[in-house]
Amino acid sequence: MRVKQIGPEEYKEICKWWTAHSWPAIPQTCLPSTGYMVSDSEHSSEVGVYAVWLMLPKEGSMAWLDWWTVNPDAPKEGKTRLLQELVEHASTEARNAGCSVLFTALEKDKVSFIKKLETTGFANGNETVTHLIKILN
Repeated sequence: MRVKQIGPEEYKEICKWWTAHSWPAIPQTCLPSTGYMVSDSEHSSEVGVYAVWLMLPKEGSMAWLDWWTVNPDAPKEGKTRLLQELVEHASTEARNAGCSVLFTALEKDKVSFIKKLETTGFANGNETVTHLIKILN
């Protein structure tokens, strides 16, 4: 397994994942440079499995992991291990940037994914929040 920073080629691959999930592609200009993809190198060819972006604060000590996505064609075996590796990498990057808290938000119906994240040290903070987005023109 391998975690790497998301560059232009990885971004193109992730856009295909978003399309397969019927999600809109997030413009690359809206995403921070601290995006990471974990790949499963135990197969004959390296396959990207999960991706996430780490948003580091200019002030304060809380970082945010967002825009989680998974390759819909990735093999099911070993996904929890790969997710744990990705979260550990992002946690290390956040710690190295001076952060002491890592925050993420997920849709409530993503129970299986939430349970996997809880194995990495995340705890459920609130189940009744709606996140709103305002596009600034």
